Amino acid sequence: MPMRASCLLGAGVMDRDGRDLGRISDLIFDSQGPGRMCYVVISVRTPRRLEEQRTVALPWSLVQTPSIAGDKAVASVRVDLPRSALERLRDNPLLQA
Repeated sequence: MPMRASCLLGAGVMDRDGRDLGRISDLIFDSQGPGRMCYVVISVRTPRRLEEQRTVALPWSLVQTPSIAGDKAVASVRVDLPRSALERLRDNPLLQA
């Protein structure tokens, strides 16, 4: 279903177990395919220092959104990864946005 990008920006991100990971800070689209979303950029909170945040770009295919469309803001989405995998990604500079 179509969804406005503005409805996703700022939405909370939960891991597969429902634990808070951070917020959606940006979306990356494919310039070769009109309107095709490729990545979601997540500002990930660091468990040890809550004020510290890093950004990680994840493939859109890992994101599970609620089934709403149009202009309704999305409160949260889930990513099909455990927190430990996201923390490993956060520490890899090649995958940071």
